[in-house]
Amino acid sequence: MIRLPEALAKKVRALAASIPDSRIHDDDDGELGREDSPHVTVKHGLHTDDTDEVREKMALRWPIKARLGKASIFDTPDYIVLKFEITGTALRALNSFVCKEFECTDTHPEYSPHTTIAYMKKNPDDPDDWQQFAGKELEGEEFEVDEVEWSPADSDKVMIPLVAEKPAQRVARIASKVERWACERC
Repeated sequence: MIRLPEALAKKVRALAASIPDSRIHDDDDGELGREDSPHVTVKHGLHTDDTDEVREKMALRWPIKARLGKASIFDTPDYIVLKFEITGTALRALNSFVCKEFECTDTHPEYSPHTTIAYMKKNPDDPDDWQQFAGKELEGEEFEVDEVEWSPADSDKVMIPLVAEKPAQRVARIASKVERWACERC
């Protein structure tokens, strides 16, 4: 996934906070459904747990430039997901690259890049009332990121640069890996 830059993420969190609690869907444990970590999913379900493989393949990519599109919703049986569509060809190209380079389980065959604002209760009397919380002032906000956050199934999240490492960075990463390997053998 790609985390929105903090300045933009702060604006999305503020928009979510402006929605009254009475309109926010709460899950089974009583948590209100506001997105506290605005991000864009690149791809779910990679089968590999090999961080080096992911790092090597992703390092040949480029920084991602995109922008917040219009607010819209995903309609589910129990609630609606208020979100910003994300526009820009680089993100779609990255998704396509990941699909081709890695084996993965595809639960969403059509890629729909977005960042969630909040999970809202449905209003049966006015199904379009979510639009008053759509944050039109944020539409068109551009952003650029040069790393993705990857969550291997069996370990902690890893930040993966999207640009090739500089030689000094590569040497430091390999030295750290060798040191960890040597410590495991001691």
